[in-house]
Amino acid sequence: MYTLVAVDVYGCEAEGDIVVEELNWTSPLLVQSAEVCAGSSATLSASGSGTITWYADGALTQPVHTGSTWTQPLVLESASYMVTQAEGPCVSDPATVVLNVLPVPTDAVLTAPAEVCAGSELVLELTGSGALTGAWSTPVGAYSGPVLSFPSATTDHSGTYAVVPAIGPCPGDTLMAQVLILVPQAPDLGNDTSFCTGGWTTLEVPTGFTEPVWSTGSTSASIIVDQPGTYGLWVMDAQGCPVYDDVLLDMVDCDPRLPNAITPNGDGQNDGWSIDPGTVRSAQLSVFNRFGALVWEGDPTTEAFTGIHGTTGEPLAEGTYFYVLRLFGTDGSAKDHTGYLQLLR
Repeated sequence: MYTLVAVDVYGCEAEGDIVVEELNWTSPLLVQSAEVCAGSSATLSASGSGTITWYADGALTQPVHTGSTWTQPLVLESASYMVTQAEGPCVSDPATVVLNVLPVPTDAVLTAPAEVCAGSELVLELTGSGALTGAWSTPVGAYSGPVLSFPSATTDHSGTYAVVPAIGPCPGDTLMAQVLILVPQAPDLGNDTSFCTGGWTTLEVPTGFTEPVWSTGSTSASIIVDQPGTYGLWVMDAQGCPVYDDVLLDMVDCDPRLPNAITPNGDGQNDGWSIDPGTVRSAQLSVFNRFGALVWEGDPTTEAFTGIHGTTGEPLAEGTYFYVLRLFGTDGSAKDHTGYLQLLR
């Protein structure tokens, strides 16, 4: 209680008692800020007794709502509001309510290949504005993150890929892609094989394959091989998948063709008997007549037997001759052949 003393212009005094009563809020003002994703609704709330008024400005000149809750059906931008409480003759100091509107993905793009060869890397990537992440649904399970990578794709990875892009807690529209995993079709160079010493063989790119690269460095459709070893081939199959095959080639000593007749008449056809020096290291041929007499001896890899007597140099008579042929291989081995040779003129 307070006492008031008043003096008028004539100097007369008067006094009286003044009672000041302090009013308490029945329920004090409490406010709560909110955080929502852009494009969604937002409900702001405040509690307290009396009348609660929301203002758009700090000077409290722009009231926008009255009541303890305020629902905005579509919010796109962040905002701040001032809230007051009025009870009886009392009005509270304003309290601030912040509406924080978070961004949502609006330009997200899913990049994914339509086809990938099995064994190759499969990468799907989510790009766009902001700190994008993604919740993935795939044929091989659920994943998260902006990039999805499988180092070696298999046929299990074929199918539909769906991703929900998000910036923080705010999701965007679902994006989808279809991916097909191709099964590469490898070329077939055939079984491992061999060729004769001094000879050669040809390796060819199988039909239906392109862009060949041989282990020799050649990019031609075929290569001639005259050395033993493993020969590999990289090509693209009909689907565009890189594929590979190789073949092991061995080089072996082969028995030469042994004739049963010669016709040394000078026509250039079967005029003598010689052995390709590439098939053996060397050879020794001994020719005998029907009486068992030696008529010619030499190395047919360096000199052909043409029906001439080895000592006299005279032409041998027509008839049947017996021969003994010893072949010396490149590995040091020796192999004997015997037989009969018809000499015709």
